[in-house]
Amino acid sequence: MLELLMKTNAFMVSAGDSPFWYTSGKIGPFYINTHYLFGSEESAKKLLSDIDSLKDDRESLIEMLENRVKNQYEENGIYRMTIDSLIDLIKKNVDVDGISYVSGGERRDWFFSIMCAFLLNKKHIYLFKDNTSFPAVDGGTCLHVADLITQGSSYERSWIPVLEGMGVRMTDTVVCVNRNQGGNALLREKGVNVHSLVSVDEAMMRELYEKRLVDEKQFHMILEYIEDPDVSMKRFVENNPDFVEKALNSDERTRQRALLCIEKGYYN
Repeated sequence: MLELLMKTNAFMVSAGDSPFWYTSGKIGPFYINTHYLFGSEESAKKLLSDIDSLKDDRESLIEMLENRVKNQYEENGIYRMTIDSLIDLIKKNVDVDGISYVSGGERRDWFFSIMCAFLLNKKHIYLFKDNTSFPAVDGGTCLHVADLITQGSSYERSWIPVLEGMGVRMTDTVVCVNRNQGGNALLREKGVNVHSLVSVDEAMMRELYEKRLVDEKQFHMILEYIEDPDVSMKRFVENNPDFVEKALNSDERTRQRALLCIEKGYYN
């Protein structure tokens, strides 16, 4: 799975002396775009665009999504391997017979949840950002399939409450990538078991390093970031005083993120 993440740029590592600028105004050594496991960056972005174009016509949206993921599963080896890996993970860790539904949240979860529901012969519940869902159901248990878990805020804010409003209890969630940044603890408190294909931790980084998918400088930067993102990046900025200045004189997107960093005082 690590090779697929790297091959599709679903997991991108910065140069060891130049972390990425994030939308938040913070910096970090990697980007995760798990939805690229749909087969490629191009195909993933095309599906996102098509989802957005049909957001006001849910019947057409759902028809498009179901046709698209089934066709992609048949035709694209990367996507098929990803889905098959998720199905194997589910069958090893979840009581499939005891699950009434599979759910997925708008938008990137749908890349994976719909196909998993189809292969598990379960009804799929579409969860939307406006805290609505389709179809209407009454009671039961649910497995939530997601692309990524970070702090679990979308679960707490939307997915779990919407399901509970229909009398549905989320017992498990299966994700492609777990960033290990608080989501596990939050979901355990809510009685949800978390299972992931890949966890961003020291073991993952060491495997990348041993397979020569990252160099030594990248390896150590990521390990420090995993231990404490804010402290490690503050130390980087202190040791590279021209880094922010270069960003301020870079392209407009980078400049705006650097300005936000200064405004928020993240690394002062």
